[in-house]
Amino acid sequence: MTRMLLEQAEILDQRIAELEKRMEEVLAPSPEVELLMPAPGAGFILATMIALEVGDVRWFPAPKHLASYTGMVPRVQQSGGKVRYGKPRKDVNATSCGLIVKPPT
Repeated sequence: MTRMLLEQAEILDQRIAELEKRMEEVLAPSPEVELLMPAPGAGFILATMIALEVGDVRWFPAPKHLASYTGMVPRVQQSGGKVRYGKPRKDVNATSCGLIVKPPT
């Protein structure tokens, strides 16, 4: 039973690799994707999905503005030397935030 599951997992991994390669062929990298790919953890697929959701990333004057728009920057409250991180922001692009934040596997 375990051997069969491992074989199926290997077949699925190969199929995923084939599909990712095909996606790279079909979705030729755009300038926006090229700008996003150097970001930590952003490969071709994630960069493409963010670019499709956000649009022209050059509208953001700095990477921190894009990070804020996608909801990846926590709300910070500082007072008297104390720093508190609040709840996630509500005024963000929820779809692009959902692309980046995944539950642990």
